[in-house]
Amino acid sequence: MKQLFKYGILITAAGMGWWAFTYTQLHLCLTPSLDNVRALLFFKTNDVRQGDIVFIQGHSYKHLDVPLEKQIFAKRLIGLPGDRIIKDRTGLKIIRALPVLKETKEGYPLTPLATQIVPEGYVFVTGDHPRSVDSRYEEFGLVKQEEIWGKAVLTW
Repeated sequence: MKQLFKYGILITAAGMGWWAFTYTQLHLCLTPSLDNVRALLFFKTNDVRQGDIVFIQGHSYKHLDVPLEKQIFAKRLIGLPGDRIIKDRTGLKIIRALPVLKETKEGYPLTPLATQIVPEGYVFVTGDHPRSVDSRYEEFGLVKQEEIWGKAVLTW
């Protein structure tokens, strides 16, 4: 009976380890894109909502010299399919005013997003920092919903 109990504990621990490895990701936030966030624990899910910090994998950003499969971003989900994107003299608006930059800190030019409505299958994401390169710009663009791996469940 004692032997069976030990094996049960080992199997349970192995199962929990597999689950944690498969359905969670821990990432350091190496840029000031998100306010007061240095590390994030992500949970694999398709259930994301406006305001969630999402883990984006496989999205292309024009000015980043990293292979597509290694490009990982953590951004706040702002716009869902059907949301209207309004451009005025102060910048782009979905829920709040989003200022628009002319270039990255490295000097690459940025083009404000031309899309007026978030199409089905895509989302609009931004960083909290005003200098974040995100969906406000054609160079980053809207993110396919299938590129969202999960959402942050814990930040510190």
